[in-house]
Amino acid sequence: MEIVKFNSQVNELPLKVLFSLEAMYQEVEKFVNDPEHPYHESAKIIYEKVKQYPELRTGIEDFHQLPKYKEPINLLTDKLFPGPLLTNEIKALMVPFQFHAFRLTTRFANIIKNAGKGFEMKMTGFNEENFYIMACSFILVHYYKQPFHFSRPLSLEIKNQNTGILHHYRLLLNADFTQVEKTDLAPELTQDDIDQLMLHGDDLAFWKSKFPPNSYIFKGFGLMNLYDATTEVTIAQIRALFLRNDDNVFHDFRDNLRVLYGIKDLSVGYSVY
Repeated sequence: MEIVKFNSQVNELPLKVLFSLEAMYQEVEKFVNDPEHPYHESAKIIYEKVKQYPELRTGIEDFHQLPKYKEPINLLTDKLFPGPLLTNEIKALMVPFQFHAFRLTTRFANIIKNAGKGFEMKMTGFNEENFYIMACSFILVHYYKQPFHFSRPLSLEIKNQNTGILHHYRLLLNADFTQVEKTDLAPELTQDDIDQLMLHGDDLAFWKSKFPPNSYIFKGFGLMNLYDATTEVTIAQIRALFLRNDDNVFHDFRDNLRVLYGIKDLSVGYSVY
């Protein structure tokens, strides 16, 4: 099992992150306990194979150990990766907040392969301080049940070395298989505290006073989906070119057309009449 890392591991978070497949164990047990369900017999076989890995339920903190659990992880998450879609969807399992992606679909694996040796996957516009506040916001939504909108557009740039085209991908994260637990290190927040947080959107020190590092426990896993937004991004860049007046406008216009049409040696000229 290959683990793809990107945006080097975050140094500090309000969450202690544990990779856990508890949600998928519960899904298997549901079919095991329902003799009338068509999946009953197969669920029993799967459960017998995965029940010997209790650490996948309680949570794994050392993510470097994940490859040795390849077989039970694949058995438990097969429903999330239907075979007919593996060559179409750009999807992977992910350890949220830690930038470890694994069990890549065929299309995702090919994208990484075509990026060439030494490629490092990084999110554009990533800021570790803002990411800490984003993690705090996640706690507000999932633990305190606050209607707090914290989503920001997350994107990746991956260049295909074979075509020379830089692709832009939107990163979508599914956190339905996660849970957040409060520890004794975390102060209990009042509604007034939450209201004050809303007024201190970029004040990291204030957020840390309410969400100290490692004061909550995150258990579960995420689903990472990439959407190829290269065409939309390129068209937006071409529109922006017409607001510029410098010597590189035509050069950049040609490069954007090469990306838009997928022709790396496209030549562009113009005539004046």
